[in-house]
Amino acid sequence: MPLKDKNPVLVLGLSATGLAVARILGSHGVTVYGADTSDFQVARFSKFMHKPDFGYKVETKSTFVGDLISFANRFKLKPVLIPVTDAFIEFVCENFYVLRDYYIMQESFSPEICPQFLNKLEFYKLCEENGIPYPKTYVLEGQEKVEDVTKVLKFPMIIKPNFIHKWRKYLKGKKVLLINDENDLAKVLNQEKELLQDSILQEVIPGPDRNIYIFKGYFDRNSHPKACFIARKIRQFPPYFGSFSLAETVENEEVKRLSIEFLEKVKFKGLCGTEFKYDPREGTYKMIEINIRPQLWEGITQVSNCEVLWIAYCDLIGNKIEYDQKQINGIKFSYLSRDFLSAVIMLKDGKLSLKEWLTSYSKIKGDAIISFKDPFPTIGSVISSLWELYTYRIKPALEK
Repeated sequence: MPLKDKNPVLVLGLSATGLAVARILGSHGVTVYGADTSDFQVARFSKFMHKPDFGYKVETKSTFVGDLISFANRFKLKPVLIPVTDAFIEFVCENFYVLRDYYIMQESFSPEICPQFLNKLEFYKLCEENGIPYPKTYVLEGQEKVEDVTKVLKFPMIIKPNFIHKWRKYLKGKKVLLINDENDLAKVLNQEKELLQDSILQEVIPGPDRNIYIFKGYFDRNSHPKACFIARKIRQFPPYFGSFSLAETVENEEVKRLSIEFLEKVKFKGLCGTEFKYDPREGTYKMIEINIRPQLWEGITQVSNCEVLWIAYCDLIGNKIEYDQKQINGIKFSYLSRDFLSAVIMLKDGKLSLKEWLTSYSKIKGDAIISFKDPFPTIGSVISSLWELYTYRIKPALEK
C-alpha cells in the first residue's frame, strides 16, 4: 500500500504501551500522533510520535471531544483512534457515537460492547455464561464483614477493583492488592463504599509466573480471527501480580482455543489480549483478564514475526491483506528497568536464584523502552520516573 494511502493514527496514552503502538505502526510508515493526561510520559520522546495540534497533555473533558473533531478534520483520510488505557477507553466509549463520524475505531469501544469487558463483574459474568473457567470469585457490595468473605474464599486472596483506574491512589502502582489474612481483609473492607461496590475478591491460583499465558488476537467485523499470537510471562512487575517484565513466545493450543472460542461466541470485533493461568490443582487454564486494547508487551509480536497490531490497522482502514505470518517461538522480550526490580525482589524472597536470573536473559530480541533505533524514550523514561517521584512523593511531602 503506498505511503500516501496510510491513514494517520491518534494514540490516547503515552506510556510504554503507547510507545509500542508508535514504534510498530511508525516502522510501517504510518504517521502517529499521541496525547495523555500526564506530563512527560515516555512515548512522547519517540521519533515515531508526533505532537497533535492540541498538545501532548490533555484533559478528558467535554471540550476534548471538540479538540479531537478539529484534529480529525485536518486530514483527507479518516484517522484511526487507538486508546491504550482503560481511562481513555471509558472516555471513547462515552463519546463513541460522536467520534465515529470522524475516526476509525474498533467496534468493541461502543457502549453496547465495551462495558462487558471493562467492567470486571460483567466480564466474569460473560465468562460464566460461555463456559470459560476463571478463579473463584466474591463480588463486593460495600457492606461486607470479614466473616462473610472467609466463608467463601480462603487466604491468600486478591482484590480486583471494578474500574482499576479509579483505585490508583490505593494500588500505588500495583494491579491488585494481595490479602494475606483477616487484618489485611478488614483494611480493604474499610475503603469507601463507592469504590468497593462491584469490585471483586478472588482466590490466588498457585504456581509461578511462567504458568501465565497471554493471547493476542485481532477479530474482524465478522468476529473471525485474522491474527493470533501466544506468549507466556517469565516475570512480572510488581512481582507475582503485575504486568509483564519478561516474556517469551511459545505455543499453547489450549489457551489459543479457549481464547478464540470465547471471543467468537461473544462476537468480539477488534484487537484484544487475554490472560490465562494454569491451575495445577484442577489441571485447567483459568481466565485472569482481558484487555480490549494494545498492551504493554505489544512489541514482542513485532520481534517474533507476528505483528497483530499491524494486521488490525490494515483491516480497520479497509486494506485487505492476507495474513500468513507465523510467530517465531523462543523469542524473549523485556521491560528491563522493571524486570531488574522484580528480579531483585524475587531474589530477596528466595523465589529466584542468581543463575536463573542471569540465564533468563538469553534470546532477548527487544525491550519495551530500550531501542538503539529509537533511543530517546530511554532518556525520557528517566525523566518520567523523576517527574513521578517529584509529583507523587516529594511534592506532597513538602506541602504537609
